[in-house]
Amino acid sequence: MAFGHAFLVMPFDIKTYSQIGVVNLINYLLGGTTSAYIPVEDYWFMYRLILIYLFLPIFKLVYDHDQKVFKYLMVIMFVAAFLVSEIDFIFKLASKWYDIGLISVGSFRDKIFPLSLIADSGFYFLAGDFLHRTYYQKKVSKKSRIHLVLAAIAAYTLLLFQKFLQQGTLSGSWQRLDNDYLRIGTLVLASSIYALFANTDFSNKKHLNRYCQFVSVRTMNIYMIHMYLIYVFNRLLVPKTSFRGVGIYLLSTLGIAIVSLLVTELFTYISFIRKILGLQPRR
Repeated sequence: MAFGHAFLVMPFDIKTYSQIGVVNLINYLLGGTTSAYIPVEDYWFMYRLILIYLFLPIFKLVYDHDQKVFKYLMVIMFVAAFLVSEIDFIFKLASKWYDIGLISVGSFRDKIFPLSLIADSGFYFLAGDFLHRTYYQKKVSKKSRIHLVLAAIAAYTLLLFQKFLQQGTLSGSWQRLDNDYLRIGTLVLASSIYALFANTDFSNKKHLNRYCQFVSVRTMNIYMIHMYLIYVFNRLLVPKTSFRGVGIYLLSTLGIAIVSLLVTELFTYISFIRKILGLQPRR
């Protein structure tokens, strides 16, 4: 799939790829590190994924030996990834507001914690299995659903507040929240949304059920092409709007998802493109 993605992006960025070199390109496709910049940001997890697969036998041994030890390992990974990111964010704000030297707990963690490279993605990987076994096709009470909705709202509000603290405004040019995947708010928001919809039955709602089924099967299709559309939207459409801030990017996200579905749906009928890019459904 990474090869298919590189194959698709090359025609749009020939100048950059001409400077990469064959060795760096092969290293990337094999999951290795590269000294050159390769413009495939949506496959940022390539190196992490390979490391996770290498560590999976160790995780399995720990899990089979003692689940308490396994949970203890997850707690350590949570602290090393998410809690450290929140502490570093506070230190960075203090450094900016009070004009003091920047302290980084993350730098200290990287020197003493052997799993620092996969603490974040590893935790997501293992927590995903826990969420699936806990919520998928399991009955969730109305009270629990209310709690999950409130948790999702609180988490999103926290992320917006942290973004405001970082930038001083929610309007103007777009800027990522520092370590956005490693924020506790992101983890809670993603987990709450999954738990809410993991066992939702849309069978009695004919049109909604068809829509959810259509989109869920094609999630990878959206992921495959969204970076190109983000480039187009941000360069050609967003600057021409009369307002800035969170709203325009929420709308652009919706637009990118819809256009991605329309574009990739055509590709699913072309056998060799569908296979190279790993598109669904397989017709």
